[in-house]
Amino acid sequence: SHETADIRERLAGARRMAELIDALLKLSRAGQAALARRPVDLAALARAAFEELRPPERDIELCIGDLPRVEGD
Repeated sequence: SHETADIRERLAGARRMAELIDALLKLSRAGQAALARRPVDLAALARAAFEELRPPERDIELCIGDLPRVEGD
């Protein structure tokens, strides 16, 4: 029913909000830790972020050009 779908959407939104809050807490703690620099492949990082955030119901093509490797933490 429409009410069931609405409840499922709200629960999914609440779960996503909890994940975002957890990520913000981790980020705030990361600012207190010492940096551990290492090489980062920006293209691989962009692809991983895209796959994590891509809506499953959408057929989206991502084209990533050459990106540099950088030092990061």
